[in-house]
Amino acid sequence: MTSARRWAGGAGVVAFVVYAATLHPGIPGGDAGELASAACAGGVAHPPGYPLHGLLLRLFGLFGSKLTAFHLVSAVCSALTIALLVDLVGRWTKRPAAGLLAGAAWFASPLAWLYSTTVEVFALHALLVTAVAWALTRDLERGTKQSALLLGLFSGLALTHHQTALFVVVPLLAGRIGQRTFWLWLAGGVVIGFTPLLLLPLWSGNDTLFSWGDQRSLSGFLTHVLRREYGTFQLASSENAGTGLGPFLSAFAQFEARQSWALVAVLAVAGLFHAKRRWLLAGLAALALSVGLFGALANLPLDNPLFRDVVARFFLMPHLLLCAAAGLALSRRDVRFSIALAGVLVLSGVLQRPHHDALAVKNYGLALLDQPEGALVLTQGDLIGNSMRALQACEQVQPGLRVVDQQMLSYDWYTTRLRRVRADLVIPEGTRWHPTDSGTFRLAQFLGANAQRPLIVCGGFKAGEAIQVQAVAWGLCDRLIPAGAPFDAEAWFEESEARLPSLGWTSANAPQGSWEERVRRDVWHARAQRGLTALNLGIERKDDVLWLTRAWEILQDCAERDEAPQPSVFKNLGIAAGRLGKTAEMKVAWKRYLAVAPREDPDLPSIRALVER
Repeated sequence: MTSARRWAGGAGVVAFVVYAATLHPGIPGGDAGELASAACAGGVAHPPGYPLHGLLLRLFGLFGSKLTAFHLVSAVCSALTIALLVDLVGRWTKRPAAGLLAGAAWFASPLAWLYSTTVEVFALHALLVTAVAWALTRDLERGTKQSALLLGLFSGLALTHHQTALFVVVPLLAGRIGQRTFWLWLAGGVVIGFTPLLLLPLWSGNDTLFSWGDQRSLSGFLTHVLRREYGTFQLASSENAGTGLGPFLSAFAQFEARQSWALVAVLAVAGLFHAKRRWLLAGLAALALSVGLFGALANLPLDNPLFRDVVARFFLMPHLLLCAAAGLALSRRDVRFSIALAGVLVLSGVLQRPHHDALAVKNYGLALLDQPEGALVLTQGDLIGNSMRALQACEQVQPGLRVVDQQMLSYDWYTTRLRRVRADLVIPEGTRWHPTDSGTFRLAQFLGANAQRPLIVCGGFKAGEAIQVQAVAWGLCDRLIPAGAPFDAEAWFEESEARLPSLGWTSANAPQGSWEERVRRDVWHARAQRGLTALNLGIERKDDVLWLTRAWEILQDCAERDEAPQPSVFKNLGIAAGRLGKTAEMKVAWKRYLAVAPREDPDLPSIRALVER
């Protein structure tokens, strides 16, 4: 083994040990739960399917705890990325220390570290794109059929894994034009790299609700691989509107400023002056496509902290390009200086590394699944659905619950599969759920047909259809009371208190925009909803003092102890206080409401008049 390879191998081993020691100990938020559940149940992940990633999860899942093994896949991929990056930049500069600097830049990035220790697709994405650059460099050095085949193989694997690889792979392959022959061998390698896609129809044949789409037909296969249900190169369905390219570029600049205190970006700019013209153009084209074109197409509103955190994952690819460029900055400097700077980057990474919350998302999912046996549970939202899926599919928690995702219920393939897998549920006539389309059924029909079961809705109802049913707060969810069904209010009050999620497994200091912050918000929302249910009962019973007092006490607790109470808490607290004759307390609550109230609230003039009286 040459000196350069020893540097690369050593860096990869050290990175793997560190990542393995800092693996997420539970269930992360985001898509992690859905990816894990698809692998555990033998199904297909969300578009475009990620077949190679799914295969690796299945293989690693054969050993030990499945969730831990799944997290380990990302650790292995990121360690290999660092090893390849060290070797790649070392080849470019003929200085292993320059490669070490590039590897340290990636290792030190907090977001890269986060996705190196959780079950996600981005660690493998980075590995495959780095492998394409590494194989291209090797091909230019050797110019053999085998090197061209290897380059094509990695290119095909990268393109089948994640669509955004196109933004890097195409400019890199364009840089090969006029350099070498054996293009047919390269094309053959691409075809071989596409073979993991054949796994999608195979896995789609498994009848499980922990699977997305139906890839057994050509139309279904292309719909899934091309992400037609979202929009190719888009992050959400067309009903969402992004905030434009300008805010996207601004968010990327802010992201880079946080990666090792902008040191990587500064080194990358300096490194570009040492790049050869052909590869400088290829790198700049890849960077422009990854940031500019994708930023113009991405359609999530970045003024939402949670969506901004989701979009940040797609900054990893251009950041990887900057890490490679950073290694060029000191390619002509003293080796000891390069190693010292790499050490500074590593230290910054340790100081900025993510600290995983072991309890929040897992306990959130357990609380959502704490439902009466045989209940029909309608869900809406990624955090809700994915945390429940991971626990049901991978840890067999509450397998008897009939959990139905409202978004998926709007797809023909999901309704068809639901009829087969959940034969004990009554599915009305129609191809799918839709509030208005002909040939579909309504959600109210679905609920009415299954009214003999306990009916639970988590995350509210999907917009578009008015559901005329009484809903009462029920832990993190709502329990639906069908028309004419008896309702024991006292029993509800006692049981709903017992079902209240604990604040103990949430953190008041969770980072803004994180899934852990969303968990804490939902826990406080559940408490406020219980207060609202008590308030409605008090009003329905002609200002019953007992129920109004209960509502006032619950809402007062939310107003005083919640770090960021919703405006509705103050509004409802004022209503409860006013009906109890607590005029002073009513005015205090409504003054706080007026300071944060949404402008479109039609009650604002009357509330303001009562406060000023």
